[in-house]
Amino acid sequence: MDVNPIRILIAEPVPLIGELLANRLTAEGFEIVAVAPDGSSAHDLVLQHQPDLVILDIELRDPDGISTIRDMVRADRRFRILVLTSSDDVLSARYAMQAGAVGFVSKSGSFPDLVRAIRTVLAGDTVVLHRSDDPKPGSALTIGPLLSDREEEVLSLVAAGLTNPEIAERLFISARTVKNHLSSIYDKLGVGDKTQALIRAVRLGIVRLE
Repeated sequence: MDVNPIRILIAEPVPLIGELLANRLTAEGFEIVAVAPDGSSAHDLVLQHQPDLVILDIELRDPDGISTIRDMVRADRRFRILVLTSSDDVLSARYAMQAGAVGFVSKSGSFPDLVRAIRTVLAGDTVVLHRSDDPKPGSALTIGPLLSDREEEVLSLVAAGLTNPEIAERLFISARTVKNHLSSIYDKLGVGDKTQALIRAVRLGIVRLE
């Protein structure tokens, strides 16, 4: 067992599933700081316990999972949230990542998949696993473009070191339009500035830093 075990908060609307998940993760050496049955208590408990990771069922209610993710990230952008779901809905994955989640794992996958996903996101990477016809336990899910072509273009120019006026000149648009694009990018990626946007975009494979 680790000297300083990874501290996890579970937000799961079905008590039995929450208990089983807590027991299995505890057996793996993780420390479960709390199990929350709804979004409101999950939000309060994450602020109280400051866990290393939140494992959150997207079907959470009062409020819903996406709103809970968004509220947690607004409270502290350092919170790392791994979404667990019984659905392989591509849109759910997309919305969860836009809200600020760093991972999306299907309940139909194996428990070792979940453990690997936990360690992956805590290492600073993004992971999306879903049920697959492939013999492997899980495989990468293509969740579709989060950003528009123009937004990707703007972010690529940011990565190249251009300022807002320089981007405006390069794309033949106004500086205000560049600012609007950046605001949209921040909202979709769940970040607050250019640096955070670039970090998340690189992790999601949207932008490559040369």
